[in-house]
Formats: sequence, C-alpha cells, structure tokens
Amino acid sequence: MAALGLVGLIVVVLLVIGALVVTILFRDKLRRLIVATADFLIIFLSLVVVIVSAVSGAISMEQAGRFSGTNGLGIIGFILGAGIGFLVACILAATFLLLAEIAKNTRRVLAYYEPEAAAPAQQQYAEPQYYDDRGARR
Repeated sequence: MAALGLVGLIVVVLLVIGALVVTILFRDKLRRLIVATADFLIIFLSLVVVIVSAVSGAISMEQAGRFSGTNGLGIIGFILGAGIGFLVACILAATFLLLAEIAKNTRRVLAYYEPEAAAPAQQQYAEPQYYDDRGARR
C-alpha cells in the first residue's frame, strides 16, 4: 500500500516537471493557443447568452400574457430577451477582447523600443538597426 502511494507521488512529480519543461520550451505558442481558445470561447458563450436570454424572455412574456389574459406576447419577449442578451454579451466580450488587444499592443511596443527584450515572434515589429556611416568619411 505504501509502495503504491510512493509510485503515485513519483508520477505526480514527473508530470509537474514535464509540464514545467513544456511550458518553458513552448511558452509563446502556449500563450497564443490559450488566447485563441479564450477568443473562441468568448464568442461562443456570447451566442449562448443571446439564445438563453431570448428563450427565457419568450417564456417569461408568455407566462405574463397568460396571467394577464393576453396571448402572443412570447415573440415580444423573445425579441426583448435577445436584445438584452446581446447587449450583456457584447459588454462582457468587449471587456475581454479589449484586455487581449492591450496585451498584444504592449508586446508590440516592447518589441519596437527594446527589440532584444522582445520574444522572437514579436521582433518583426522592431525597427531594423542600420549602420549609418555618413559622418565617418571626411
């Protein structure tokens, strides 16, 4: 029983070391993958929020119509719910996407002013260093 716990501990330590090595070697690629996945999920979840809001608005207005004796309010609730859901989803998505854009622009500015400090993928934004010998010949 104790040997099984020791083997499990060794496996966990090896997995943590492997994760650290992969993170160190592929840091920029992992960062891009995580940001791209988050962008996709934000857009997908925005659509889900709009659909859920529209359906809940339709159900709520239909129930309110039955209570008040008016039929056919479901479509109005669907439109209002979809509109409110769209606004909420836009605000949440804009906040995340704005932060992602700020991070990208920050790396671009860093590459421009300090090319040696920038990651290799960001060095394309750096200004090339030209040798100016106009004042050397007299």
